[in-house]
Amino acid sequence: MGTDRDHADLMRYISTTDARCPGCDYNLGGLLADRCPECGRQLTVRGLVKHRHRSPIFRATGFGLLVSGVLLCLTCYGALLGLVYLAFFIDWSSSPLRCASMGPGARRTWLVLAWTPAALIAIVLARILLMVFI
Repeated sequence: MGTDRDHADLMRYISTTDARCPGCDYNLGGLLADRCPECGRQLTVRGLVKHRHRSPIFRATGFGLLVSGVLLCLTCYGALLGLVYLAFFIDWSSSPLRCASMGPGARRTWLVLAWTPAALIAIVLARILLMVFI
């Protein structure tokens, strides 16, 4: 690592998140060095944040916020909530460091919250279609 400050930032990031090595996906919790003990990869905060954004849960949450926001905007009762979901999508996409620093429980909660409106709208539409065609 370059400086003591870089090392301190890396240790703070690792201690406050569920950081995993970009090279081998090793859980870095409790690590005191700037290299992965499993594969020897040099670690940086920037590299760990980038790796976190490539995770499927991060992308699925962003896509869920977008889909739910659009679907809610198309309904007459949920348009205002749809705008809130779209605002969350914009915030999710534009503040990667804050989103990447969330723990695994918070990320799962956001994933569920992101997809709940879309799932409920799909269930309602399926019930309406069943009533119409049966």
